[in-house]
Amino acid sequence: MIHNLFIRTICTALLLASAGCRQLDEEGLQTEVTIRLVMPDSRPVTCLEIRDETSGFYNINTYERTAFPTPDTNTATVRLRRGVYTFTVEAEATYDDGTTCLLRCADYNQITQAITWVREQESIVLLLKSVN
Repeated sequence: MIHNLFIRTICTALLLASAGCRQLDEEGLQTEVTIRLVMPDSRPVTCLEIRDETSGFYNINTYERTAFPTPDTNTATVRLRRGVYTFTVEAEATYDDGTTCLLRCADYNQITQAITWVREQESIVLLLKSVN
Protein backbone atom coordinates (compact mmCIF):
# COMPACT_ATOMS: atom_id res chain seq x y z
CA MET A 1 0.00 0.00 0.00
CA ILE A 2 2.80 2.42 0.84
CA HIS A 3 4.49 1.39 -2.38
CA ASN A 4 1.36 2.31 -4.45
CA LEU A 5 0.99 5.61 -2.62
CA PHE A 6 4.65 6.43 -3.31
CA ILE A 7 4.26 5.61 -7.04
CA ARG A 8 1.09 7.71 -7.29
CA THR A 9 2.80 10.64 -5.58
CA ILE A 10 5.79 10.45 -7.93
CA CYS A 11 3.53 10.17 -11.01
CA THR A 12 1.46 13.17 -9.90
CA ALA A 13 4.60 15.22 -9.28
CA LEU A 14 5.96 14.33 -12.73
CA LEU A 15 2.69 15.25 -14.43
CA LEU A 16 2.56 18.61 -12.66
CA ALA A 17 6.20 19.33 -13.49
CA SER A 18 5.73 18.51 -17.17
CA ALA A 19 2.60 20.69 -17.34
CA GLY A 20 4.57 23.60 -15.87
CA CYS A 21 7.40 23.09 -18.37
CA ARG A 22 4.94 22.92 -21.25
CA GLN A 23 3.40 26.26 -20.19
CA LEU A 24 6.84 27.90 -19.98
CA ASP A 25 7.76 26.47 -23.39
CA GLU A 26 4.52 27.78 -24.93
CA GLU A 27 5.15 31.29 -23.59
CA GLY A 28 8.72 31.19 -24.92
CA LEU A 29 7.42 30.26 -28.36
CA GLN A 30 5.16 33.31 -28.66
CA THR A 31 5.87 36.58 -30.43
CA GLU A 32 3.93 39.81 -30.05
CA VAL A 33 3.37 41.39 -33.46
CA THR A 34 2.42 45.06 -33.71
CA ILE A 35 0.73 45.96 -36.99
CA ARG A 36 0.39 49.52 -38.24
CA LEU A 37 -2.17 50.00 -41.00
CA VAL A 38 -1.57 52.81 -43.47
CA MET A 39 -4.59 54.12 -45.39
CA PRO A 40 -4.42 54.61 -49.17
CA ASP A 41 -5.18 58.33 -48.86
CA SER A 42 -4.98 61.05 -46.23
CA ARG A 43 -8.72 61.23 -45.45
CA PRO A 44 -9.46 60.58 -41.75
CA VAL A 45 -11.12 57.23 -41.04
CA THR A 46 -13.78 57.19 -38.31
CA CYS A 47 -14.26 53.42 -38.31
CA LEU A 48 -12.19 50.53 -39.65
CA GLU A 49 -14.03 47.20 -39.50
CA ILE A 50 -11.97 44.07 -40.16
CA ARG A 51 -13.67 41.40 -42.28
CA ASP A 52 -13.08 38.23 -40.27
CA GLU A 53 -13.99 35.81 -43.06
CA THR A 54 -11.16 37.02 -45.32
CA SER A 55 -8.62 38.37 -42.81
CA GLY A 56 -6.18 36.41 -40.71
CA PHE A 57 -2.76 34.87 -40.16
CA TYR A 58 -1.89 31.37 -41.34
CA ASN A 59 1.09 29.59 -39.79
CA ILE A 60 2.46 27.43 -42.61
CA ASN A 61 4.45 25.29 -40.14
CA THR A 62 1.56 24.30 -37.85
CA TYR A 63 -1.42 24.99 -40.17
CA GLU A 64 -2.96 27.20 -37.46
CA ARG A 65 -5.14 30.15 -38.43
CA THR A 66 -5.37 33.20 -36.18
CA ALA A 67 -7.91 35.98 -36.62
CA PHE A 68 -6.69 39.45 -37.52
CA PRO A 69 -7.00 41.72 -34.46
CA THR A 70 -9.28 44.74 -34.32
CA PRO A 71 -7.17 47.87 -34.78
CA ASP A 72 -7.26 50.86 -32.45
CA THR A 73 -6.34 54.06 -34.31
CA ASN A 74 -4.82 52.06 -37.18
CA THR A 75 -2.63 49.92 -34.91
CA ALA A 76 -3.25 46.37 -33.76
CA THR A 77 -1.33 43.82 -31.71
CA VAL A 78 -1.56 40.04 -31.82
CA ARG A 79 0.28 37.20 -30.05
CA LEU A 80 1.31 34.43 -32.41
CA ARG A 81 3.33 31.26 -32.15
CA ARG A 82 6.77 31.96 -33.61
CA GLY A 83 7.00 30.75 -37.19
CA VAL A 84 6.41 31.46 -40.85
CA TYR A 85 3.14 33.20 -41.76
CA THR A 86 1.09 34.22 -44.72
CA PHE A 87 -1.75 36.66 -44.06
CA THR A 88 -4.34 38.96 -45.55
CA VAL A 89 -6.27 41.85 -44.06
CA GLU A 90 -9.48 43.18 -45.55
CA ALA A 91 -11.46 45.97 -43.91
CA GLU A 92 -14.31 48.35 -44.56
CA ALA A 93 -13.35 51.92 -43.84
CA THR A 94 -15.87 54.63 -43.02
CA TYR A 95 -14.54 58.13 -43.62
CA ASP A 96 -15.46 61.40 -41.88
CA ASP A 97 -17.71 62.38 -44.79
CA GLY A 98 -19.76 59.17 -44.39
CA THR A 99 -18.43 57.34 -47.46
CA THR A 100 -17.21 53.77 -47.16
CA CYS A 101 -14.51 51.89 -49.00
CA LEU A 102 -13.27 48.31 -49.04
CA LEU A 103 -9.53 48.17 -48.24
CA ARG A 104 -7.15 45.23 -48.51
CA CYS A 105 -3.54 44.23 -48.06
CA ALA A 106 -2.72 40.87 -49.63
CA ASP A 107 1.00 41.46 -50.08
CA TYR A 108 1.88 38.47 -47.86
CA ASN A 109 -0.79 35.92 -48.82
CA GLN A 110 1.42 33.52 -50.81
CA ILE A 111 4.06 31.15 -49.46
CA THR A 112 6.73 32.91 -51.54
CA GLN A 113 5.83 36.17 -49.72
CA ALA A 114 5.62 34.64 -46.22
CA ILE A 115 7.14 36.41 -43.24
CA THR A 116 9.12 34.70 -40.49
CA TRP A 117 8.55 35.97 -36.95
CA VAL A 118 10.99 34.53 -34.40
CA ARG A 119 11.75 37.30 -31.92
CA GLU A 120 9.83 38.14 -28.77
CA GLN A 121 8.45 41.31 -30.40
CA GLU A 122 7.97 42.08 -34.08
CA SER A 123 6.33 44.87 -36.04
CA ILE A 124 5.11 45.46 -39.56
CA VAL A 125 3.58 48.33 -41.54
CA LEU A 126 0.86 47.35 -44.02
CA LEU A 127 -0.28 49.64 -46.82
CA LEU A 128 -3.98 49.12 -47.42
CA LYS A 129 -5.19 49.52 -50.99
CA SER A 130 -8.69 50.45 -52.20
CA VAL A 131 -10.62 47.56 -53.74
CA ASN A 132 -12.99 48.53 -56.55
